[in-house]
Amino acid sequence: RRAWPDVQSKLQAALRADPSNVCALYNYGRLLDYVWQDGDMAEHMYVRAVAAAPKHIHSLRNYGFFLYYVRRDYVNAESMFRRALEEEPDEIDVLSGYGSLLYYVHRNLPKAQSMFQRALKVVPDHTNTLHTYGKLLQYGRSDPAQAAPLYDRVLATQPNHVGVLLDY
Repeated sequence: RRAWPDVQSKLQAALRADPSNVCALYNYGRLLDYVWQDGDMAEHMYVRAVAAAPKHIHSLRNYGFFLYYVRRDYVNAESMFRRALEEEPDEIDVLSGYGSLLYYVHRNLPKAQSMFQRALKVVPDHTNTLHTYGKLLQYGRSDPAQAAPLYDRVLATQPNHVGVLLDY
């Protein structure tokens, strides 16, 4: 178990030493988001990280997920995902997250399916991608027969995956 106040103290010290250190900025944003649930300060750190290094893949990715899941700012989340993919076209979490946004928010099944397929070419057994792509096939395309092999691949490595067990 990590001592989160100690982590916070070290990140703050790093930022006092170098206020534009992109790794300290985006990691502090993650800490503020995931641990302390301080969305306003987390966003401030993410914005600073992206400003300090506009092509830094981790900052773009994490800020994109923050905008998607916390702020529900889908337009800017999509922009961050696109920018991240321009820098690293095979970034698995961005491909999967962008696919999820395209499916759940925009209902753009062809484009979402393309993102999931790209992601699975990079990491064929990526659990989140297999599950969400399976949901797209099962519910979005009304084709549970095509979803089943994807769910089976998840259950082969995680037999108690609750999401897949509920969707299967």
